Amino acid sequence: MQLASNIYDAADLEAAVDFCYEQRWTDGLPVIPPTRAPIERIVDYLERDPKEVIGVIPPKNGVLTIEKLAINCVMAGCKPEYVPFVIAAVEAMLEERFNLNGVQTTTHSCAPLEVISGPAVQRLGFNTKEGAFGHGCRPSAAIGRAVRLVLWNAGGGYPGEPCKTSHGHPGYYSFCVAEDSETNPWEPLNVGYGYGEDATIVTVTATTSPHTLGSGAGYSSADDVLFVLADSIAALGSPNYVGGCMVLVLGQLTARNLAQAGYSKAQVKAELQSRATRAVRDLKRRRSISESNPMHWSRIADPADADARAGVFAERLLAGIRTIDAARSLSDALTALTTAAGTFAPRAAVFVVQGGELQAWRQSGFGDALPANQRVPSTGLLGRAITTVNTVSTRAEPAPPFAGLAGDRLALAVPVTVGGQAVAALYSDAGAAGEDTSS
Repeated sequence: MQLASNIYDAADLEAAVDFCYEQRWTDGLPVIPPTRAPIERIVDYLERDPKEVIGVIPPKNGVLTIEKLAINCVMAGCKPEYVPFVIAAVEAMLEERFNLNGVQTTTHSCAPLEVISGPAVQRLGFNTKEGAFGHGCRPSAAIGRAVRLVLWNAGGGYPGEPCKTSHGHPGYYSFCVAEDSETNPWEPLNVGYGYGEDATIVTVTATTSPHTLGSGAGYSSADDVLFVLADSIAALGSPNYVGGCMVLVLGQLTARNLAQAGYSKAQVKAELQSRATRAVRDLKRRRSISESNPMHWSRIADPADADARAGVFAERLLAGIRTIDAARSLSDALTALTTAAGTFAPRAAVFVVQGGELQAWRQSGFGDALPANQRVPSTGLLGRAITTVNTVSTRAEPAPPFAGLAGDRLALAVPVTVGGQAVAALYSDAGAAGEDTSS
């Protein structure tokens, strides 16, 4: 097999390890010196050309070939059968929406977390119960380590030059876990994302280090468990108030508690979206968020009302819908808005301005409760969003009658403008009281 990389001689194993340090091929932990035989075993297993380019890794923009990836996998201790998961993780990170350059250079302490879901989890022997995020598991340690070495060697993610993360976290060495399908009371990620039971997938999210939460699931009601989880999510120091991604990993006891109480996975998400809020009097004490930031809490809650509440997830929804600009027509843009909002909220609908009324254009999650072309008055929550050309929530105006929204469930209305004039409004909420939002 013809390999393009340079070959170096070392007197013994210790000298080879030291040479890797001298060449800055490792981020601090010892690596396995990459010799020809294990590199060739990986390339043969993949049945791919060693010169094949996987992608360009920012910020150094190193060209990652199959050969270079195999070298990093050898240094991380990967068996050949682990390598397809490393490739899948890298390809996912190279998608534009992941913003790998930003992840590699930000001051925020976030690192890519790889989550493996599917039949290969059991076949390869991942820890999915005790020590899922911890020690004693070669597949998760080696796959996570290989991803980090790719980002280090091909991407040049060195501390200070240019990685500016203030603190970092242990996941910068290895950050890979696997989903437990045996005790999961809901559909696993591979099924939920539409890949089927026989597929094994890798989901990648840039997030902070794990924060252990005591949900009290062994002694508490599901309502109390949700309260504790939401309160922990809405901690005032959480980076999620200014964007970023959060991953909530439930242990067996907590998942079983919620499932036995009748909650679907979608309903758990909806409840946490609604409950993870803080009062304005608290939010004012965190002054590190500029009021000009599109995710500033004042865009959701009235700053003059100390008891008004704003949440972590509502701001992310607002930011997400404002980034949709690739559509070629207003019709495409409105359809894209509905789709995007539906990934953040259990129910969403777009209404176009028609004279003194609003007409339903597209909807997600409402079913027959909101037929296409249904007209609603341009008053209340939707009307205020249109007339003020500002985002309005149920903290300021009641939800429209068609929503059937009750209690403290959050709803948002966001104007869609053309030339500074509102031509449509996006409505989204956490689902009607007592409603199964799993669809």
